[in-house]
Amino acid sequence: MNSGENSIPPTGIANPCPVVVLAVELCNQRNRYADLETSYYTDHKEFQAVYYEIAMRNVDDIDSGLRDMITCTEASSLEGAAVQISEALSRVNLIHEAISDGTEAFEQNKQVRAIDRLLYSALRALEDHCAIDLNKFLGGTMIHRNMDPWRPVEEVIEDIRSRRSVSPNAPDVDGKAN
Repeated sequence: MNSGENSIPPTGIANPCPVVVLAVELCNQRNRYADLETSYYTDHKEFQAVYYEIAMRNVDDIDSGLRDMITCTEASSLEGAAVQISEALSRVNLIHEAISDGTEAFEQNKQVRAIDRLLYSALRALEDHCAIDLNKFLGGTMIHRNMDPWRPVEEVIEDIRSRRSVSPNAPDVDGKAN
């Protein structure tokens, strides 16, 4: 694989989506890794192999950090939402692998939180560009707004309190009635 094979359009707009900016850098790092890997196999001499391996491990670390940052950044464009949906699908695959490998519950829960952030961020970005109100369209039953990690917790609590003042059996954070 040569540089440029993985490509995301440049972010030359005034206020680019921060997720797209991260994705562009991730793409650059993956291209760098591919170049290092090609050099490793074509220029594989005793002393050089060690340096290529170190460089590839460092690029892997950067790749991992960028992917984590993508899960902690709210999308503001359809492209950013698409990047986050793609990352969420990758995380689902990691969870499936972890379950079969016996990975600790802590790591699995970390992946689930990352997926929540990705999907809610993508949903928010998509809703901003949809011609219909998804919450009304889905009857308010499919989208659990109180679980949205991008929604301020104070707003969630106030929303629950106001619903409870109107109806004592209003659903709480997990959607179950009290």
